[in-house]
Amino acid sequence: ERAIDEDLMADGSAIAMVSSIGGTGWERSLGQIRELLATPTYDAASKWVTENIAGGPDDDAEFMAMLAYAFSKQVINVYVQLHAVPYIRKGIRVNATGPGPTATPLYAATPLWDEYGGSEFREVVGKEPSEPEDQAYPLVFLNSDAARYVNGVIVNVDGGVVAGALLGVYESFLIQPVPDS
Repeated sequence: ERAIDEDLMADGSAIAMVSSIGGTGWERSLGQIRELLATPTYDAASKWVTENIAGGPDDDAEFMAMLAYAFSKQVINVYVQLHAVPYIRKGIRVNATGPGPTATPLYAATPLWDEYGGSEFREVVGKEPSEPEDQAYPLVFLNSDAARYVNGVIVNVDGGVVAGALLGVYESFLIQPVPDS
């Protein structure tokens, strides 16, 4: 935001953030996310998170960490979509990727993600979690001229698991299907 406010990004610039499939379902948290994004400073945002997201002393630490992670990725998704039009008016595109399970040291050290990648993901997709390069290539694309008209989108890089779960092709313990209307 400072780079944009200080005119340091030229017309034709692009921003590509890394979200996660964990950011799916941001619509259910939109009110809270808008409140957080409206905070004027880092300190105000930190205080807002402590008061509204952080758990109490009896909460399971791993669960609370996953909740905070998912919320932070939902915030990225909303930020990208909220800023797409204002930024494109300045000649700057903003997008994000939503990686699924990716074979990194952080992934291996997070039991819930390892469980997801070790069971649900492999069963549904029939493949191992992606490699870091599989996540890097879409970021390169989003920041390239080949994507010069792609703006305000979150590209899930997950083998199709979010799409399948949202439409009820399979049941996910992480992703709730879109209800029939």
